[in-house]
Amino acid sequence: MYVSKQSVESQTLLHSRFPIASWERQEILNHVHGLNLSEDDLLAQDNGFEAFFDWYGEQWEGAPAELLVTHQEVLDVITLLKSADQTRAKIIETLRRSSISKENLLDSLVTLAARVWLMLSIGTFQQSLSPSQGIIWTDDGKLGDVVAARFSPHNNLLQDQVKLPMTFTAENLERMAGIRIAWTSDLAEHLALREDDTKVVLFHQASILELHKKSQSPLSQELIEALLLPSSHGKPNKWFQCKQQEYQRRQERLDARAGLCGHLNAAARQIEVLARSSHHPETSL
Repeated sequence: MYVSKQSVESQTLLHSRFPIASWERQEILNHVHGLNLSEDDLLAQDNGFEAFFDWYGEQWEGAPAELLVTHQEVLDVITLLKSADQTRAKIIETLRRSSISKENLLDSLVTLAARVWLMLSIGTFQQSLSPSQGIIWTDDGKLGDVVAARFSPHNNLLQDQVKLPMTFTAENLERMAGIRIAWTSDLAEHLALREDDTKVVLFHQASILELHKKSQSPLSQELIEALLLPSSHGKPNKWFQCKQQEYQRRQERLDARAGLCGHLNAAARQIEVLARSSHHPETSL
């Protein structure tokens, strides 16, 4: 359980205690990813990983109101998920020895921990803000297998490689092809087509993906590299910055790092290479 550095009044941080203080963000990320981020490291990434903690808060809000657990208890379950190659049923059996006695709340706690850790809409929360259907994680399934199955490549990969041009960017897709871009913090939504294929959804949480690259994660390195949206310029992207401003006017946030990634090299622009790592060809910014 976290104890406030300012007083002993907040010895139990319940899910209603938002926003999360900077030092708490630092401890949460270090705990989840096994890192040693300093306060400077934290603030250097998307102003303290603001976009990620928006997602974090949304998952708490979507959980049952009676799930009154601390941030530390959720982190402890994430540690269990990382260390135990076990089925969901086995993990819940282990948690029965905790202070949470109701079976449905144990299930919700595991779901919350998995969502927070992997940024995937695993399981179902009635109050969830994500438009995607929850990824099914059955009692006899292992979380790593669920993630691997969700991002497995199609069996029918293209026989002939097709090289995408440097101009194949999200900006040009919107400007020239008339396909609108929407943004998501849910990996399950990435590259989904919406509204009669007139809108494509892109995952923007690049800062947290960089942490997954450095830590123990069921997200493969190949998948993470495919998800890190490349910039055709390799420098701050004005088009993306305009998108950020649009979202800010709606009091929503996009991860600033999504517009700062490097560009795809010639080999990485092969559709077949990209298809191995995701369900669809990737676009750049």
